Amino acid sequence: MKSFQILSILLLVVVFTFVCTVPASADNLYASIRGTVTDPTGAVISGAKLTATNAATGITFTTTSSGSGTFTFLQLPIGDYSVKAEQTGFKAYQASGIHLDLDQIYNLPVKLALGAATEQIVVEANPVQVEQTDMQLGTP
Repeated sequence: MKSFQILSILLLVVVFTFVCTVPASADNLYASIRGTVTDPTGAVISGAKLTATNAATGITFTTTSSGSGTFTFLQLPIGDYSVKAEQTGFKAYQASGIHLDLDQIYNLPVKLALGAATEQIVVEANPVQVEQTDMQLGTP
């Protein structure tokens, strides 16, 4: 009889523990956009100014391409974005329709065409992009 009471108390404690636990929330609600800025010949362009704009909030994030032409926007809140790239002697580049999901790293190759800065190249982003650099599986 006594072992039955101990067993029922233990069972009650286990059930109470599972009922009262709070599910863990996501630690990271961000994504990233990265890429390389190149000219028509494929040579990298350093010092290009890039601006990412959140379509829902209008908040902008800026960065500059490195000496190797690479750029990264880190910790962008998830959502839809457009990216603009500008460099003296090249046409402005605009990519829109970039959708970022949780922990996604979006690869955006930027190719600047020669021309006046008043001219602009507009690119619509591919709605679905396959992650080729991360072996991790994500769940929606």
